Amino acid sequence: MACYLPYLKPMIITTGVRLFWKGGLSLIAYRQYTIATRRNLATLNTQKQQKEYVMGFNLAKCNFCGDCLDQCPHSDFTKETAAEEIRKLINNEPTKITKECITCLKCNDICPTGANPFDLILWRIEQEGFQTTEAFRKLVALQEDENVFPSQVLHEGKPGMPTLCTCCFTGFIPNLFEGQLFEDMKHIEGGAYEGQLALNHMGERVPKEFLQKQVDNIAATGAKEVVFFHDDCYEAFGVVALENEIDVPFKCIPMSEYIRNYLKAHPEKIKKKLNRKVAVQMCCSQRLSPWQNDYVSEILEMIGCERMKRTYDYENQLCCQCAAAPSKGNDYAEVYRDKNIEDAQQSGADTMVFSCAICCWIFRYKAKAAGMEPYMLINLVRESLGEELPVGGAALGDDRPIVQLGEKIITKAVDDFDLNAH
Repeated sequence: MACYLPYLKPMIITTGVRLFWKGGLSLIAYRQYTIATRRNLATLNTQKQQKEYVMGFNLAKCNFCGDCLDQCPHSDFTKETAAEEIRKLINNEPTKITKECITCLKCNDICPTGANPFDLILWRIEQEGFQTTEAFRKLVALQEDENVFPSQVLHEGKPGMPTLCTCCFTGFIPNLFEGQLFEDMKHIEGGAYEGQLALNHMGERVPKEFLQKQVDNIAATGAKEVVFFHDDCYEAFGVVALENEIDVPFKCIPMSEYIRNYLKAHPEKIKKKLNRKVAVQMCCSQRLSPWQNDYVSEILEMIGCERMKRTYDYENQLCCQCAAAPSKGNDYAEVYRDKNIEDAQQSGADTMVFSCAICCWIFRYKAKAAGMEPYMLINLVRESLGEELPVGGAALGDDRPIVQLGEKIITKAVDDFDLNAH
């Protein structure tokens, strides 16, 4: 006999999928889906990654401990008031977190039971609306615009090699995908392969229909294994698609895992140990795959770098505030960016590493000014492989019009723009 949770209005109280019945949510369906999802994750990831991790707010896992909002750097909840706020969110009552949230996903990473409170908050924000600039909305929409980012095969690659997908990010950091890491891979780019998890930063979930279309586009290339540079795409197709019961017919691999595996398979290609002290800046979407922290640490160790211990790292990391600035103003965002840089500097780091091009855009000059050499993680690895970096580790001085526009949008220096003028 099925057991039901109380009916709580149609909302994202889920089993990972969105199953809503008039009488409530079947716990049997929840258990069956959770088991199936863990099996699916187990085929894709290592045992360390097999956290009880199913997207969508999971009421069955929430124990109302309050940790999620108590530890949010953008709110002032206590554990007690945080627990009450979660109850208000569930019961569709007015809350303040929907106004304070900057969509950094930290609460999902913090939650000790894997209940995914951000998905609950996002559901409420989607109902109420999210304040941001028209420029930021246009920037997100451009990522899937094939007139701006045409979909194409840049390089055919060798048989048996995985496909590299750089979606719309191919040129954000010049020369990034050159060299031996990628020379044998088929390389695809364009808006047709973008996962659009950035919609979360506008207070929206990624539509299932859109995800299905993009999965079909990638599958049509014949790819069996896909290495995603943009973590939003890895999370969209490798994690969020599971919530939407989408059959993804290719293996999804984050860039950090690919690089880690490459170095382990080819230790002889590491030409020099870099002896750098590194502060790591993970991107916000990597909170949906926190196991990537382990990959990054392994990479740094293999190339002779030390990951410095600091306050704002792992589950306590601060995001780059690329969505906070258009929403709450750049002065607000700068407070957290400066905290992040100061913390990295005080750790003794001489290098700051980014996996995301947007994080790099925001922090590269700040890191340099604080005495830390900025690097994309890929470029740091390429340097250890003995390769020349034509634009340095983070393309300092890149003043192309499209880069200038992007930097202005994520620092709220513009509220709108005409793409034809750039």
